[in-house]
Amino acid sequence: MANRTYENLIFSREVSLGIEHLLIAPYPTTFDPTCAIADIMDPPTGFRWLGAVVEDSANITVSREKFQLITGVPKILQYEAVMQVAGKLEIQLYSNSPRKIQYALGNLDTYNIVYCAVSSVSTVSSVTNKYAITLSATTSTTTPWAVGDYIVTAPASSAITGATSLIYSQNEAQISSISGLTFYFGTPGFPTTPTVGPNCNAIKISGAKNAYGGGIVKTYTLIGVADFIDGVQVLHKFDKVAPGGEFAEAIKPSDVGKIPMAFDAYGMSNADWPQANLLVGQRYWFPK
Repeated sequence: MANRTYENLIFSREVSLGIEHLLIAPYPTTFDPTCAIADIMDPPTGFRWLGAVVEDSANITVSREKFQLITGVPKILQYEAVMQVAGKLEIQLYSNSPRKIQYALGNLDTYNIVYCAVSSVSTVSSVTNKYAITLSATTSTTTPWAVGDYIVTAPASSAITGATSLIYSQNEAQISSISGLTFYFGTPGFPTTPTVGPNCNAIKISGAKNAYGGGIVKTYTLIGVADFIDGVQVLHKFDKVAPGGEFAEAIKPSDVGKIPMAFDAYGMSNADWPQANLLVGQRYWFPK
């Protein structure tokens, strides 16, 4: 029996449902995908997973502005040339985290509001992984650590005064349980696994703050990871992006907190293609 166009039969291997998440890193961070990313909570080196997204919020737009020469009677299109290429990625996160808002703002790092007592700083004496570290007994015993506390780690002096790298550290995790001097952290743990030694300290923070405005424009490398329920994975890779010029946050009693993100892509040369090209991004497809 002949297949008719009105039946509109699909190729089942090409149709599936998926959700896209975002991995972000400071520009330039090099990553050339050759296979699917197995675990978004264990991203490629240098990248950070930004967490749960509003499911239908991911939107990637790529546009090309063309010069068109139309001549004759009747007028017909005779010539075209690409004049401008643009790429944009928009997404919303289910989050109210200052660590994630800083990427949407794209200006200054989140500033840690530190616990007042100098004794709240402890040396990291051993590291199991990004979910578990052990602190020095000589300092941590004087600190009121508790489940639910947020900790940042950084190489810095044990004194709060002048410990700039520790105050601006973005390596944050939340304590989920404590066993003696060993601290365990909930998912996703520390973005970067802490190091060991007298030059790596942990500090309890009492808050954090972000800056609105500023004349700094930060750039990032982005990977959109879309896993489909049939095992296919699609990656959207943007080598260099900058946040858009507007940030809007709407906190409402009728919904959970959300962080809107919008990134504009820069054009980058790429030698993978047979002609000299400036690309704003690339799309990768990996089968099951």
